Amino acid sequence: MTDDQTIKMKYIISEAVKKYGNTKIKLGMDETERKSTGSVHYDYLLSGGFEAGTIALYYGRSGSGKTTMALRNIAAAQRRGESCAWLRIEKGCNRQYMEKIGVDTSKLLIVENLPHGEAYLDILIQLIKEEVDMIVVDSISALVPKREMEESMEKEHPGLQAKLISTMLRKANGVNTKSNIIFISQVRQAFSTMGYTKYLFAGGFAAQHNTDYIVEFKIKDKLGEDGKEITTSELKTEGKADVTGVNMLMYVEKCRRGLAHKVGEMYFNFKTGTIDEIGELIRVANKLDILQYGGGWFKISDEFKDKWGFTTNSIRHSALKDEVIANPELKEYLTAEITKHYE
Repeated sequence: MTDDQTIKMKYIISEAVKKYGNTKIKLGMDETERKSTGSVHYDYLLSGGFEAGTIALYYGRSGSGKTTMALRNIAAAQRRGESCAWLRIEKGCNRQYMEKIGVDTSKLLIVENLPHGEAYLDILIQLIKEEVDMIVVDSISALVPKREMEESMEKEHPGLQAKLISTMLRKANGVNTKSNIIFISQVRQAFSTMGYTKYLFAGGFAAQHNTDYIVEFKIKDKLGEDGKEITTSELKTEGKADVTGVNMLMYVEKCRRGLAHKVGEMYFNFKTGTIDEIGELIRVANKLDILQYGGGWFKISDEFKDKWGFTTNSIRHSALKDEVIANPELKEYLTAEITKHYE
């Protein structure tokens, strides 16, 4: 760029500030900070975690882990000292469950029982303008437009909710500069002309165009207290073990801040509200070639072996996991090596 062009650019910026106030028009782009989601594996799927000022959409069938993941994201944000808000439209979880996952409910702004969807939209835009660090909307599928709420049940309102959701996403995307916003959506069935059932999320193309991340959640396995899978037939049999945990599958359908179409798996324990942090750490270290796995063993280099006191150059997954649990410094080392890949 020549000096004359630079002068013209600066003139455009000064005129915009005069007309519109303190705008975001500037020369060049700032380096954006990555924020942890509260899960090493989920950070990996999102190419290092959330960037500030981004919008995510979580969708999936009922009980697939969308709200649970959003709560983990809130807990991670609170540990960083960030402000958080929860638009509790669906009333999908209680205080005990939130606190079990690690959320400090005394410092979480809860928005609920508003008269209609437009009221939630107004509050959301206000929270974004006040630069609240993380906002969760649970869920956009439960939004009821004002007109639909006030008129009789017999009156049809085709496309009214879709229009409201589209407006919410477009306005949020337009004013957001700092907040990390998570929209949660249920799925609905749509019967295709080919004869099979298709699942769609609320928001349609507006959700696809105005989000930075779209993640689909599914339940892979339902697990008992002993960690073994519980089948559907066993669930319906009296006296069988209760489900205490699940393996969640996460498919990153869209990622504007990194590579999309990644698939990951996470274990979540309902009784303790925890995930398998060490297992995730080892899994991601293997994917980034910090640790090499093959033939049922992890291959340990001589340098790694001498540094951390291993006796052999090969170690089983369970033994390596025990070593990481017993040695906090090794855990910190693996975490630091993983973080370097996102810098």
